[in-house]
Amino acid sequence: MPSTRDQLQAHLDALHAQVPQLLNGSDDRDEFWPAFASLADPILEAAGPDDYDWVSSQITGILQLNDVSPPEA
Repeated sequence: MPSTRDQLQAHLDALHAQVPQLLNGSDDRDEFWPAFASLADPILEAAGPDDYDWVSSQITGILQLNDVSPPEA
């Protein structure tokens, strides 16, 4: 069963709080991405179809607020 939007927001808030630590904990941005993905992916997986795009947008916003550009696909 997908998480509620309130539950997803709580997870996103926790992710947002952890990003600075992840960034400070690695000298190389290549080390940041696996750690970030291990936290962000479960949130995306918990989102139902109606919330997936919203969660994805929120995660992108968290990266932008921390001056992190997503890697090129």
